[in-house]
Amino acid sequence: MLRQLKRPEEVHLLRRTYGEGFVLLGVYCPRAEREKNLRKQGVSAPDVAALIERDEHEEILGGQALRETFHLADLFVEAAQDPNRGDAEIARTVDALFGTGFRTPTKGEFGMFQAFGASLRSAQLGRQVGASIISSAGELIAVGANEVPRAEGGQYWEGDANDARDHQFQRDSTNEAQEEIVREILERTHAEWGKASALRRQELLSEYLKKLRSSRVMSLTEFGRAVHAEAEAIVSAARMGASTKGASLYCTTFPCHVCAKHIVAAGITSVTYIEPYPKSRALALHSDSISIEEPEPGRVLFRPFVGVAPRLFPRLFSMTAADGTEIPRKDASGKPIADRANLRLRMAYFSALQNEELVAQELEDLTINRRDA
Repeated sequence: MLRQLKRPEEVHLLRRTYGEGFVLLGVYCPRAEREKNLRKQGVSAPDVAALIERDEHEEILGGQALRETFHLADLFVEAAQDPNRGDAEIARTVDALFGTGFRTPTKGEFGMFQAFGASLRSAQLGRQVGASIISSAGELIAVGANEVPRAEGGQYWEGDANDARDHQFQRDSTNEAQEEIVREILERTHAEWGKASALRRQELLSEYLKKLRSSRVMSLTEFGRAVHAEAEAIVSAARMGASTKGASLYCTTFPCHVCAKHIVAAGITSVTYIEPYPKSRALALHSDSISIEEPEPGRVLFRPFVGVAPRLFPRLFSMTAADGTEIPRKDASGKPIADRANLRLRMAYFSALQNEELVAQELEDLTINRRDA
């Protein structure tokens, strides 16, 4: 058992090596709790903030990157203050992996799986994002993906005769807008631009695009052609005449600040996400109407997802095994089979040994290449 992983490459390597034999558990603890625990250990306030920032994303080659790693987990549990609640979450997780098959999804797991399913229809060049809106009773109201809108409502589907999604034009419209903005800035501010050749201008543009990569200019999403998943879910509900007031939204990625204001205006009460989006200015712009992690009266709560990750949803909740065989829930007399453990995830042990040999050879080759470099 490995205690912690802090880089996505570690997760990818272990999954390639062990397949379903590797299960990653993501333990979520609210930032306020982490800060309090560190202060109890004698860490000063400035050092607490610096330590958490370094842990989430360290700006050095090979540094810690928990922010890019945590959302890759197979199951998410919360390090609750109430020990009974924490124990119950762990017991449910273990039972889902090894149990009799009577564990079913929570409303949150169902909502996130619907969001994940919606994300798979997106052909956007940057990332696939999905969202779902679920009523307080757990009913599916609407889903959305980040995709280019089409006339008469909705978004383009595979097979549409007039498909005009970004990949058809061989370029991401957001990147084009970013280049246009930087080019305009250079035209107005750079002394060399006016007399420079076309080749030199392209060199300057590439240079400044690289310099501004982590700036807010390169985080602008307003000029992209795609409707964001959260916005599409909201307008999809509107097209069908379904109210979103009092509903919950589940999204595979933390909403951007543009979607955040539409979520608030739609009367949605909570947002649950898996992947963080550090470029979002949602809280900075709407601190009066949203809260992060901790509920506050009169605010929409944005919180990380807890439960079975969408990637394992079919494997843990379907009563059909991976090889297609049925997993019975009752015996011949019609009574529930409650005394039999059923291992849901199985590792091909012999292939794992072969994979380990391949990985060892890869590491040896890397070591030799670095030494010879």
